[in-house]
Amino acid sequence: MTEATTPLQALDRVQAALEAAQAYPEGQHPPEVLNELADALQAAPESYRQHPDVKEWMQWAQNHTERRQHARFFELLKQLNSLDADAPEHTELFMQAMRCAPKQYKDAAMQVTEEFLPQATHVDEQGQPMYSVEQIAQHFGKPVEQVQDDVQRLIDDGHMDARSLHTGPVYPLQ
Repeated sequence: MTEATTPLQALDRVQAALEAAQAYPEGQHPPEVLNELADALQAAPESYRQHPDVKEWMQWAQNHTERRQHARFFELLKQLNSLDADAPEHTELFMQAMRCAPKQYKDAAMQVTEEFLPQATHVDEQGQPMYSVEQIAQHFGKPVEQVQDDVQRLIDDGHMDARSLHTGPVYPLQ
């Protein structure tokens, strides 16, 4: 269906999408029917989207659209959930998932990760925290050589891009 241009057309689109969805038994909707319903709901007028009776539908539409736009990420999450965290392929799947994760998931992962990292003493030009190999080694009680080897293994195994290692200037936090 084409994009609605007026509030009335947008509501007609929602009604048509709902009617199309109602033609199928629960759980047997073709993807294009669900996609149109999600798109129609999200294109509806603000007053409709904010109505309390539509709140649950709007949440569904947002989740459906996110899963459609980031299908690879959610498929990898599904695979991760079926694996033991100590399984050899777990790290590879996790790294793949993080590379294609939606921004809010990357941000959440960074927040969790930051809890386990040492206190940053330096930042890069953009104000992002930077850590030396020595800081990481000391924080985790490992020899510097082991941390260097671990980083190299992550690069060699394709879990880390060597270009992601910071080589520019760093500035002390004040």
